[in-house]
Amino acid sequence: MATVISTGLLLKGLRAEFMAGFEQAQKDTVYQKWATRVVSNSDSERYRGLGTVPQMREWGNGREVKGLRTEAYNVANMKYEATLEVDRDEIADDQTGQIRLRASQLPIRAATHKDYLISLLLENGGTSGFNSYDFDREQARAIRREIVGLHARTMMLHLEAEEKIRKILTKEQFDKMRALMKE
Repeated sequence: MATVISTGLLLKGLRAEFMAGFEQAQKDTVYQKWATRVVSNSDSERYRGLGTVPQMREWGNGREVKGLRTEAYNVANMKYEATLEVDRDEIADDQTGQIRLRASQLPIRAATHKDYLISLLLENGGTSGFNSYDFDREQARAIRREIVGLHARTMMLHLEAEEKIRKILTKEQFDKMRALMKE
């Protein structure tokens, strides 16, 4: 049975580490390039009158007036969370800093979650009922590659941390640690 440790000192330290990691990871996010931030005070937002603006064309036989499509959709505001459960004994027995290493991944996941959501929308935009010429598959692939590159850089940071741990531990200790992580 897990025991909840709620000491102010532990929480303050973890909170400070989380915020530092979150701020650092957020510097590399890309969602701001591909999404418009809308402040919402309700449980959902309704967007009306969204549509395409006509493409430019060569001037010829006068103007071709085209109206915006009259579409509307609702976007529900959703909340996300991730919680780590750590047994009290694991904290006491952690000689290799594994808890801190794993906990350091949480702010990175939190900071890059919007990138993940945007990449899913872009990847599935043509098959989710919003099929139109507005959705450029090549652009979506380029954005997805950029986001995947961000996650690859994040993984490199974890590999660097793992490399530092390898220098501290013996091979047996490291192998034991890896086996425990896979459980």
